[in-house]
Amino acid sequence: MVFMWDRVLANAKKILGENATIRDQKFEALGRANAQTWKMSDGLRSMQDALEKRILVLHNAVSSYRNALIQAQDDIVDSNYGLDPGKPEDKKKIEQARSLFIKYFAEETRGSLDMIQTGEELEKHIANMAKYCSQIAGGN
Repeated sequence: MVFMWDRVLANAKKILGENATIRDQKFEALGRANAQTWKMSDGLRSMQDALEKRILVLHNAVSSYRNALIQAQDDIVDSNYGLDPGKPEDKKKIEQARSLFIKYFAEETRGSLDMIQTGEELEKHIANMAKYCSQIAGGN
């Protein structure tokens, strides 16, 4: 914006000639306001960068959690829990316990997938934030 004003002013002076006077005292206030706009726009970009980094950390944490879930599920669900599956009473206990664990791991896996999807949606919104920041800064 400042550079545009400089060009407009220079072109106007060419047209008007050297004897013309242009009152541009208020341009200083305009320049300060413009500088503040750029500062705020840069602040938005900084926030965007910080959000992108946080979402990446969250995504990595959720991925690690999902991997831990898979490993734990394999160990826990496939176990006989120290009981003898050949005995009818132990077999029933093993199946009931497995059922609980399977349900737990399914719910946790669903929850972790939901968190990943939410993070992906946030990433899209943050990408749009960059577009808006550039529109503010560029005056478009």
